[in-house]
Amino acid sequence: EKPHHDFQKNVYGVELSVIPTFIENDLSIFPPIVVDTKEQWYQEIRDVVKRTIGSSRAGLIVVETIEELESLKASLENSGYDKSKIFVYGTGSGKEYDVANKRELEPGEIIIATNMAGRGTDLKISAEVKKNGGLHVIMAVFAGSIRVQDQGFERAARQGEPGSAQVIANLEQIEQTVCSTQDIDCLIKERNENEIEKLEEYRLCKLPGFEILDKLFDSFVDLVKEVDSPTGYKLIVGRPAQLEPKSIYLYQEEGRIWLKIVQDNTSENIKDPIKELAPLDIIEYDRPSRS
Repeated sequence: EKPHHDFQKNVYGVELSVIPTFIENDLSIFPPIVVDTKEQWYQEIRDVVKRTIGSSRAGLIVVETIEELESLKASLENSGYDKSKIFVYGTGSGKEYDVANKRELEPGEIIIATNMAGRGTDLKISAEVKKNGGLHVIMAVFAGSIRVQDQGFERAARQGEPGSAQVIANLEQIEQTVCSTQDIDCLIKERNENEIEKLEEYRLCKLPGFEILDKLFDSFVDLVKEVDSPTGYKLIVGRPAQLEPKSIYLYQEEGRIWLKIVQDNTSENIKDPIKELAPLDIIEYDRPSRS
């Protein structure tokens, strides 16, 4: 959203462009459902699975934790849903990976995944599922940012396929909210305000620390080049502004790669120390004795 765009422009000095998708997206977004308790959350998910997915479409349900994944699976099974059509993705087994990434989902099949596991997964659906409306994604959590929500929604309707998505969230899972179940706009506004606050905190508090760490890392790399050089010389990448003794300079100029070796402080050695190298030439040298 706009605050994120402004952050990228101001902090990193870049321009942003919106690049359209290669194929037009055929995603239908259903109205969000927000409830007060976990039991209501289970019930709403079961109802949507029965009403929207049923025996004709396939589904992906995204939850926040492994514990929620297991409890929701048990809730669906206890409600009479066919156990053979419920798969989980997020506990690390090879079978889970095969179901989520290699085979096509058939009508009535459901994957329950953690948010991390579902992110980026390219689910495949059968021709019959496509004909019946495609994959239906249930984001069973109110995501902390619109980006995370979009990542979940975009598991459906990929490459021109049909699909749909919706949020089914439990207020008990949302920390420090002042909103009610009837006011989804309040939740969205609250989320956006929290995002802006986090961006400002990053810009004012965390970013200066990262910049210091970057400088310290660069200094460390320079030190390693000097101490651990197998030639006994300090290696400097870049054109020399002032020659230092016992140094090797490597830089590019006029389309060529140059190597400048400064042996010591005597004018004789630094009079004309430039050697031209072809881009893929190899320099061989004898490693000096450490004694």
